[in-house]
Amino acid sequence: MAVSTGSNNGQEKRKAEDPPPYGSGVEYWNKRYKAETAPFEWLEGFKELEHLLKEACSGNLEANILHVGCGTSLLPEQMFDAGYKSITNIDNSEVCIQKMADRNKDK
Repeated sequence: MAVSTGSNNGQEKRKAEDPPPYGSGVEYWNKRYKAETAPFEWLEGFKELEHLLKEACSGNLEANILHVGCGTSLLPEQMFDAGYKSITNIDNSEVCIQKMADRNKDK
């Protein structure tokens, strides 16, 4: 079964069981983050996740936190502002890492 990957304006069709194209590698993500100027949240923001973070860290603001696939999320910045200071962000896109570094150079 084939499904459209968009409005089908000459775009390829892909099988329903094929993974979405956003996992197609570093080049895709670098291009996407260059084009997107605003931060993007994949899940929820700090406000919605705060109670879960407190529970996961047993309330320890000094806990080591690894944010895998951070993208351009504001979550680690909001966590930092709330007192979490040991946060490591990683992503395969050097573009989003540079954007985050630029946004937080004064912290």
